[in-house]
Amino acid sequence: MNNTQNLSEEIRIKVLEKLQSSVEPRQYETWLKKLEFVESDSGELKIPLPNIFYVEWYKKSFLPLIETAVCQVTGKEHKIIFVAPPEQGRLFPDNIVADKKPSFKQSIVTSNSGQRSQPEERASLLDFALSENFIFEKFVVGTSNRLAHAAALAVAENPGQAYNPLFIHGGVGLGKTHLLQAIAHRIINKFVNYSIYYRSGEEFVNDYITAVKNNAFELFRKQCRSEDVMIIDDIHFLGRGEKAASREEFFHTFNALHNARKQIILSSDSPPKDMPLLQDRLVSRFNWGMVARLDTPDYEMRVAILRQKSENYKITIPDNVVSFIASNVDTNIRDLEGSLIRLIGLARSSNQNPSVALATESLKDIINFTPHQIKISDIMDVIAGYFNVSSLDLQSKVRIKSVSLARQIALYLARQLKPEMSLEEIGLSFGGREHSTVLHSIEKIRKRAQKDSKFRDTLNTMLTEIRRKNV
Repeated sequence: MNNTQNLSEEIRIKVLEKLQSSVEPRQYETWLKKLEFVESDSGELKIPLPNIFYVEWYKKSFLPLIETAVCQVTGKEHKIIFVAPPEQGRLFPDNIVADKKPSFKQSIVTSNSGQRSQPEERASLLDFALSENFIFEKFVVGTSNRLAHAAALAVAENPGQAYNPLFIHGGVGLGKTHLLQAIAHRIINKFVNYSIYYRSGEEFVNDYITAVKNNAFELFRKQCRSEDVMIIDDIHFLGRGEKAASREEFFHTFNALHNARKQIILSSDSPPKDMPLLQDRLVSRFNWGMVARLDTPDYEMRVAILRQKSENYKITIPDNVVSFIASNVDTNIRDLEGSLIRLIGLARSSNQNPSVALATESLKDIINFTPHQIKISDIMDVIAGYFNVSSLDLQSKVRIKSVSLARQIALYLARQLKPEMSLEEIGLSFGGREHSTVLHSIEKIRKRAQKDSKFRDTLNTMLTEIRRKNV
């Protein structure tokens, strides 16, 4: 038997750098970044992979690239051999340091009766990339995502038992991928013997097409159904275009995993019933477990998100600037972070401290109105019209229930839309009310909005109407 040793880390890094410059960034991160190379006395380079399906995929997709990169770095040709278990276990003699060996997972096999049998050895090389920022500890929880967060955490702590499947849906930039990756992070760290199949809907379809093209369909099917956890991000991709064959395969894979009590986690931009082209039988299965919606974050949550993000970027943003951004960027989390990055970039390039004026300048291309054009009288007019009271009523001492509620909402919205004004200044605009009265009104409306989604929608409608007056 030939002796084997790991390619030196210096050479490995140079080979990976060559590969990185030859492929798309996502392709490199997903397929090439974590490759290991084991050299034998005969000059062969063996690359450990998770299973036979990947061997076929790498041969078709990356073999010439890897051969070229190795030759350019080492100055000589090597025969590249992709190795899957069980042959993989014979690559590493005892004198190779432990941290250079690929680790192995133990796959817990579930019988038809639901009882788990003895584990079998499986390579733990992850074939997907996770962001270090997409963990539960960095996910801001609020009224718009509390249910989805709780369900995701329950699944991560007890996969296959809590909610199966877990189906998370919501618009762009609301945190679907963050939650899915947080689940994957937690399972990897807590259940070291578990294996995960993590793909986007598009990647699942591409895997299917590749398997069919390479006559490796049975291997693809075995891989999908042998993992302990399946995570598919943007499953709605299967419901678009002519993908009948891959939809059919996913249906049977779903059944096989669910019957084996394997955890299934899916995300989509819409609830199951609104996904086009999916058969009723698949839609009904998506509803078997927990369907959790992610909504647009409310003002308080947007403030919390901005504060956390500013901590991540190690910069202090004044409260009035945070309030300004949170009041004016109300679409999604991604846009919030993008707005913060623009402000930080402008502040550093101009050597200024973050301020409302600087935020106004940095966001002028994405905010379609000038916030300082909004007047307290604009807020009063919209609220008065909605509740069929007068602006004078809102400034009066009248305590009729309808007037009191309208006044409290007006104070709450004034705080959001006029972040440059202090509570005292807002109070003076509403008939000389004291700081404590204004604060009490804001807190009362905030707490009700947290508990009552219809009331929250009403507030958002009023916000939109006030802003329209100033476009």
